This record gives sequence, C-alpha cells and structure tokens, in this order.
Amino acid sequence: MLALYNEQEGLYRTTGRAAEAVKVSARALELVKNMGLTGTIQHAATLQNAATANRAAGNAGEALGMFEEAAALYGRLGKEDSYQMAALHNNISQIYQEREDHETALSYLEKALSVVARLDGGAAEAATTRVNMSLSLMALDRLEEAEKRIDEAMEYYKSEQGLKDSHYPSALSAAGELAFCKGEKREALALIKEALNVTLRIFGENAASEILRRNVELIEESIKRTEQED
Repeated sequence: MLALYNEQEGLYRTTGRAAEAVKVSARALELVKNMGLTGTIQHAATLQNAATANRAAGNAGEALGMFEEAAALYGRLGKEDSYQMAALHNNISQIYQEREDHETALSYLEKALSVVARLDGGAAEAATTRVNMSLSLMALDRLEEAEKRIDEAMEYYKSEQGLKDSHYPSALSAAGELAFCKGEKREALALIKEALNVTLRIFGENAASEILRRNVELIEESIKRTEQED
C-alpha cells in the first residue's frame, strides 16, 4: 500500500491533480507512522513525495518544511551524497525560484550538481539540474551562463535516453524562454511548440500543457506585433 500510495501521488501530481496528490501523500505518511517506519529511508522518500505534492498544490511553506525534514533524515541515514539528496536540493531550489529568490535557488542547485557529478549514471539528474539553473540565471539576466547550462543539458536530452525522459519538455521550454529573451522569437515559438507536443505525448493534458499553450499564444502575438511595427 505504501508503494502504491507513493506511485499514485506522482501520477496525480504530473497529471494536474495536485489536491488529490496531497491527500494520497498524507495517507502514505500516516501509513509510515502506523508501520513503525518513522526515521527510515521509506519515511524520507515518502516525505519527499508529500513535499513535492504540496509544492504542486501551492503549499510552499508546508513543502519546504517537509523537504528539510527529509534532508535531515537522509543525512542521518548516510545519504548525503545520494540521488535522493540531489533531488531534494533541486526540489528546494524550485520553491526559492517561485519566491523569486534566485541566488538562494542557485546555491541549492550547485549543491545538487556537485552531488550528481560524483555519481555514476547521473546524466539525467545533472541535466535536470542544469535546466533549473538556467531558469534562475535567466531571471538574474545572466543569459550567457544560462545558455551554457541549457547547451550542457541538451547534450543529454538529444540522446536516445534523453528523448524519452519526462523532463525533456521542461528543457525545451527553458530553451524557448532563453531564445525569447535573446529576441529570437521564431526559434522560441518552435521550441515551445515542441515542448507542448512532447508534454501531450508523455502526460496528456495537464497544468504544464495549459501553460505551454498560453506561452505559444503570447509568442505568436508578440511576433505579430513586431511584424506590424516593421
């Protein structure tokens, strides 16, 4: 049941049903307690999932507290240099990004990248981290650094494994945002459209697809205005 709850949380979250994901994760945490698993690796993983669900539902304060509790557990369990800890650093950075505290977000992302760089088979996690770094760098108007991080991430996402990765749409979206920031609007439009198509193929309609579809419309409107001014 615990494994099923954790999988169900992820399914609900990625298909735009964040409120249901939060409810399922709460049941999972209650089950952890009832099974006497408090303080174990299962507890830490379930906390991490619950925090991710709460972040998706807009409960940033609750999510941050759960992420920090999970990080403390991983530390006590000797998992400081694990994929789980790297993912936690990434998750925490996203909360700070949402709060527009991009310097703090970058500090967590640098921690995440330093962990996965030392692990075998960490290409996927490293690519995700680099994409997240590019978002904060763009927000800080450090576009050259952002481009470097996206280019590094795309080396993975253009591989056979990367093309199937569920984080590929996020990378395409970030690349599109960077192109728009650089004034390359048609390139931005192509990248965001590709991000939308990949999102629909992997997840179907969800909150991310709605945002991407709106971004396509905004870029098309911007291109029209530019053409009219010319």
